Amino acid sequence: MKILEVLTEATTVGREFQHLEDLLIVDGAAGGIEALEELADASASPSSLGFKWDGGAAIYWGRNNKGEFIFVPKNQWGKEQMLDKEGLSYQIKSTGKIKAGQSPEAFAKVRAGMAAKYEELWDLFEEATPPQFKGYLTGDLMFTEPQRANPRTGEYEFTPNKVTYHVRPTGLGGKMATAQAFVIVHGKIAKFGADATGNLTPIPDNIIEQFNKTSRLIVLNSQKPKIKLKTNTKDLNQAINFIKINAAAINEIADFTAPKFSSLKSILYTYAVARAKSAGVTDFAAWLTSSKVSDNQKAILQNDVMRKPSWQVFWAAFHQILNAKHSVLEQLHTTGGNDMYDRLGIRASTGGKPGGEGFVKTFKSGKLGKLVNPEFRSAPTNPLFLPDAG
Repeated sequence: MKILEVLTEATTVGREFQHLEDLLIVDGAAGGIEALEELADASASPSSLGFKWDGGAAIYWGRNNKGEFIFVPKNQWGKEQMLDKEGLSYQIKSTGKIKAGQSPEAFAKVRAGMAAKYEELWDLFEEATPPQFKGYLTGDLMFTEPQRANPRTGEYEFTPNKVTYHVRPTGLGGKMATAQAFVIVHGKIAKFGADATGNLTPIPDNIIEQFNKTSRLIVLNSQKPKIKLKTNTKDLNQAINFIKINAAAINEIADFTAPKFSSLKSILYTYAVARAKSAGVTDFAAWLTSSKVSDNQKAILQNDVMRKPSWQVFWAAFHQILNAKHSVLEQLHTTGGNDMYDRLGIRASTGGKPGGEGFVKTFKSGKLGKLVNPEFRSAPTNPLFLPDAG
């Protein structure tokens, strides 16, 4: 069985983990400079990054101040629903949306199977959580049943969503055949139902190891690259200077408004998402023609925006940020991937090419950004098994 939490790319401007190049759209020249400065910091200090694991369903678990155990999927956490095991199982069985063409009987069977899996996970994580532990951990499930080694390579291979993880049979891989679940921990949250943004604290490895006393569960910290990169300071500085010199032109596009025109930012953002997801989407003018943008807004774009000299300047800056990000990512996939395999025996591939989902960056301002593998954004997902229990 494979697990997958349905993930949809937002089409509104801004999200919890912002793609660095999109900061130019969201915050204009200031955002572009911030993106490049954060890339320079990531290149000089890779340990400021965290590996972004491409897991399945997000889960939260732990004990309240009374020592009572709680285990909930992301949907229930967001609604602050502190259910017991029976309550969670009942809600899963009695909620959800029936698919087109699916019979009520088939739908009920799927929900019952999902509820049974979450009951199984509840028991497993409760057994592994030390009685003295207080607070809640959050993480992504990587698999929810014991794995079989690839007879050709001897490695364990699993694909929770888009990325395939290859684990050598020694060390961590020694538990793959007996573990009923594998979870990557992102951090600890003190209050039940609190948003992870701004409330997530790192967990030391010695605490994480307390959850690994049973051979039926693997709990692993999200990890940071312990490597050195070759910083391309010259190109980064040139890109920053380009944006500083052309700040007025860039902001003319980023801040454009007109009567009966909703938001250029949201249109640019939607285009940037479509462009990243599909290699066939490259030209804005061609994309605009077939987009859902209203005829009135299309006319304003074609006649009043795209003819401005600042239009070309804006996209020149956008591509400089994008190219700088890809340069850093290429090194991270190679050097960081080797580091992960040397230390943990895990390597990632997407669409048959080296590299996982990417990396998370905590900005100096406290915001969160991400450097996502281009292969990941356009890769297909695996068949659905265990979605968030909404």
